[in-house]
Amino acid sequence: MALGRSRAVVASGVGTAVRMSPQRGSSPELARLSVVVIARNEERHIGACLEALIRALMHLPGTPVLLVDSGSTDRTVEIARGYEISIYSYAGPVLSAAAGRRIGFERTTSRWVLFIDGDCCVEPEWIERALDMIERNPQAAVIYGTRREVFECANEHAHDAAPTGAEYGLGGNALYRASALHAAGGFDPYLKAGEEAELLGRIMALGYSAIAMPDLMFTHHTLAKTTISGFTARLRRGLAHGLGQTLRLAITQGLFLYHARRLNRVLLTFAFLLGGAVVCILGLITGKWILPAIWLVSGALAFATLCFTRRSVRSAAFIVADWVSTAIPLPIDFLRTPPDRNCFAPEVRVLSCNSSTPLCQSHAPAQSLID
Repeated sequence: MALGRSRAVVASGVGTAVRMSPQRGSSPELARLSVVVIARNEERHIGACLEALIRALMHLPGTPVLLVDSGSTDRTVEIARGYEISIYSYAGPVLSAAAGRRIGFERTTSRWVLFIDGDCCVEPEWIERALDMIERNPQAAVIYGTRREVFECANEHAHDAAPTGAEYGLGGNALYRASALHAAGGFDPYLKAGEEAELLGRIMALGYSAIAMPDLMFTHHTLAKTTISGFTARLRRGLAHGLGQTLRLAITQGLFLYHARRLNRVLLTFAFLLGGAVVCILGLITGKWILPAIWLVSGALAFATLCFTRRSVRSAAFIVADWVSTAIPLPIDFLRTPPDRNCFAPEVRVLSCNSSTPLCQSHAPAQSLID
């Protein structure tokens, strides 16, 4: 079986330096499924993540599992070496979840690719149910389920104010049709956040669809967004950035209206903040403060409405803080020309190579797949 506890050290810590090269040779025979796990400093969770995969892949023997580590400085790789998987490591120049998924995907040869984050545990039977459903829907390119959040260092008020699992849309954990992912150009490694929705727009523009299963897909271990520590952690990781670049890319892709509708709340927040700045400047110039007063009252009424809708002042406060922190860098990110995702050529080190991963042996990225 491709995934399980290994009693021997598979590879030394030195690793092999590999730079992505042009596709070459004949394509290996396509497996049914590959799994790509991404991680960075996940020593607290990576063992549980891989153990959950063992259980979930019990009836799918021979499934290649690849871990892409983004320069962890803790024991993430050491723990992962205890499992029969292929392990890759890279340390930039771009550190993003999308970069890790792109690196992993380009080293798979399968019809379907499941992406799992290293702080998540997939449900035992979800993979088989998802494969069965998506294989019966030829127009579907991606399928995902609901999540259960397990908050660390949070009190009961943070739990009560947090969104439910059903409120989340497509995230990093999802099962993709490999040929559709190739056709759409794959993940954009230069996007810090919102990369899944940006990719989904390109996939749907090709005529594919997405399936949202009501079944629980995974458990996510994280800091609650409704705590100061969780909110500031998201800011430090740069997750407030990316949406402006998505809108910039959408212009050339013909998907601007699609993403503008999807990001309407952030855009309305930006418009509200911009309007507030304008009326406050006018107030300073003219000495008349009626317009700024109207702006403040309208904002207070909107916040009160949100509190009533969420039935939590705490939840509403963190939602507004999230919108504001995302809206402020929007124009700067929009004006910044994003690099071409096809020019992404990181130096990747092979730390552990499992026999079930054909391209791990050749050090070459996958060739185009035929569905």
